[in-house]
Amino acid sequence: MCIQSVGELKDYYKYGLLRTLAYSGFKLGIQTYNTNDDFRKEIYNGPSTRYLGNPQKYKACDPELFETLKVLLRQQNEPDSFLERVTKSHLFPSYTVFFKDLLSFQDIPLEYRDHHRLGWFAYSLNQLQHCDLVFLNPLYGLEIKSVNPYREVTGPYYATLHEVKAILNRHQSVMVYQKVARRSVSDVIADCIERIKNAMGYRGSIHSIQFKTRGSHLFFIVPAPQHNLLIEKALIAYQASPWNTFAKVGEHSN
Repeated sequence: MCIQSVGELKDYYKYGLLRTLAYSGFKLGIQTYNTNDDFRKEIYNGPSTRYLGNPQKYKACDPELFETLKVLLRQQNEPDSFLERVTKSHLFPSYTVFFKDLLSFQDIPLEYRDHHRLGWFAYSLNQLQHCDLVFLNPLYGLEIKSVNPYREVTGPYYATLHEVKAILNRHQSVMVYQKVARRSVSDVIADCIERIKNAMGYRGSIHSIQFKTRGSHLFFIVPAPQHNLLIEKALIAYQASPWNTFAKVGEHSN
């Protein structure tokens, strides 16, 4: 079972980026890769939430988000999970779709895990089919060679290239989270972009957004062709905002 910290600085960055995109004209779908079915394991206080005590530095990026996260963190004794409270908080447009179904191999026999995950993903595709941009939010990022995402207990902590490709094939744009560990940020960016393009035959530009907080956290945006201009405009506006102090945006083309 995954013990999950919530309301961290990386969450502030993540939700701020998502709000920028959602209010730029996209119908946003958020696929959570929810691996935690015991909300008592959520951690509410720690070094990564101290930013909320420093409004002079952080609040200007998104005052509404900043104050809302403070309120949500005070509700730690509520029965709803932090994610449920974010869903109900009106931080996102009302037409935003959250897919929060549990993805866990706990108590799932090894021989059934691949079918379990494929069924979970097929249902998510159905629920998110009318979205313009789908955000994949696994705990660690894209699948790696050392972990079988369809068999191993930690497999649900990763998004698969098959999942990214399936969404792109429906002419939806994709954004995916990627944690950086044990390698340089530039190497991780190059590796992820190469794998996405090779797996999908993708020939367009891919955008990277890097945040540095207790290690680096990356987001990749892979636009569907019809969304290229809108995503570029949204990221230009994002870079012209106070978020530019904390985020580094890159565009990677062939």
